[in-house]
Parts: sequence; C-alpha cells; structure tokens
Amino acid sequence: MEINPVHPVNPVQNKYSDKLLLEEDQQQMYLSTLNKVIKKGSYVIIAAFSLKGAKKCSCLDVKNYDQDMLAKFLGEDFSLLEYFDYTYYMLSGEPRPMYMLYFRTGVNS
Repeated sequence: MEINPVHPVNPVQNKYSDKLLLEEDQQQMYLSTLNKVIKKGSYVIIAAFSLKGAKKCSCLDVKNYDQDMLAKFLGEDFSLLEYFDYTYYMLSGEPRPMYMLYFRTGVNS
C-alpha cells in the first residue's frame, strides 16, 4: 500500500504533557517548544480534557480546556479549523470527556 499525503506531514506525538502543565511557566515553555518544532502551515491535532471532564488522570492533576481556551492559549498563529466532543474510555470503563481539536499553523501570520 502506498500513502500519498495531500500535505507534507511532520508527525509529533505528545500524548499528555499539555494537560499536565498546571503552572503558567510550564505552559509557556510547552507553547515555546511547540512553536519551535511545528512548521508553519502544518496541521496540529490536540486532545484535551474538557471542562466537564476529569480533574485527575492516573492520580495526576490535569488542565481542563474548552475550544476557546485552547485556541487562546495557542495564540493567533494557530487557526482552529474544527473540534468535536470525544469520550475516551479507561480500561476500567470509566468515561473521560475530552475535546479533539484540529488546528493549522501559520495561517494568520
């Protein structure tokens, strides 16, 4: 099977760190790193715990977002293209309400 992406793909997997950064300096360091590793014009998919979601995951505090909060955090260089509610189910069967958010970088700069 041959895969021919429509757009260049630069995969970066960062499964949980943005949800676990509770302090402002940690969040800014994450955003700075994200801006360095994501090329302009790339697409970014982020899963975030929703405001009605868990306040802890695996006994760790998490940062909860809605689409507006996350778009504001990422800044003007990230254009929100689409988002939807998503429920992740733990192995225990416990639901974890989340958002899946789809951004593109470099559109507004």
